[in-house]
Amino acid sequence: MQTQTTPTPRRHDAPLAVRHLSTEELAAALKVRPQTVRAGLCRAGHYLGLKPAARLPNGRLLWDAAAVDALLSGEVA
Repeated sequence: MQTQTTPTPRRHDAPLAVRHLSTEELAAALKVRPQTVRAGLCRAGHYLGLKPAARLPNGRLLWDAAAVDALLSGEVA
């Protein structure tokens, strides 16, 4: 006897995968050095209005790619 599996219905309210950038990738996108981003975050608690989305256990920061894209397109962060 062969068992049939029914596919799990996709939840429409489930969040899509959020893209994150490392500090180095953020700095490259903004054409600054990574240390500039870190210094701005340390001094003001943000860099150009961007705040890290997460801090990994190893201390690295993840930045929301959508917020970076919005900043680069001229929208207010």
